[in-house]
Amino acid sequence: MKFLDASDRVTKLELIRRPIPGEPVKIGDLPTAFAQFVGEQRDAPDGRIRAGYIWFNAWLVPLVRQFDLAMDDFRELDGIVVDLRGNTGGVGAMILGLAGHFLDDRGPVAVLTDGLSASASEVFAGGMQAVGRVRVFGGITAGAVLPARMDRLPNGDVLYHAFGEFETTTGLRLEGRGVFPDRPVSVTREDLLTGRDAVLTAALDWIAAERGRIARSHSADDDREF
Repeated sequence: MKFLDASDRVTKLELIRRPIPGEPVKIGDLPTAFAQFVGEQRDAPDGRIRAGYIWFNAWLVPLVRQFDLAMDDFRELDGIVVDLRGNTGGVGAMILGLAGHFLDDRGPVAVLTDGLSASASEVFAGGMQAVGRVRVFGGITAGAVLPARMDRLPNGDVLYHAFGEFETTTGLRLEGRGVFPDRPVSVTREDLLTGRDAVLTAALDWIAAERGRIARSHSADDDREF
């Protein structure tokens, strides 16, 4: 493989194949997927806040338990970041349970998206955005949202096809449109070369600002009680 390095010099590297990491998961007749999950604390660079960071590569049932455990660890932090960049979807029924973690607790929740965030990821991001529960950062999602199912044909083949439509609570159809971020953040070559995640940084800055606003509001309420 050839590419330009940080100094714009042509560099050649040999790619070595290795097994895909993660737990193998089979969904119907689709190829085997591999479930991957990251749940860890991410602090703002200046130390203002502590946030829970969750990333998973697809909506696969074995990850529900890991998501639940991560949320138990993160509830006392200043906010949550759900990173759906590169997440092309999966089992849509998972959305109900995972979204439930955020509907009672009013802490700041940021969702990160890009052009590869598709299907169930768009339903989660767009649905939670529509009810005002999250703020979306990054890029416009894929716009591939229609629910689909598998039907076996008389010859034994399987037809995977759309069977419905999805609309947010505001009546917005995401198919062919995608979810538009509340805060668009572009990824630059300079960011990639330096390892800076501009989208995540913007989300953490927003969580810090929200925490400051909430603290000021509580302080004002305390003053009025006297």
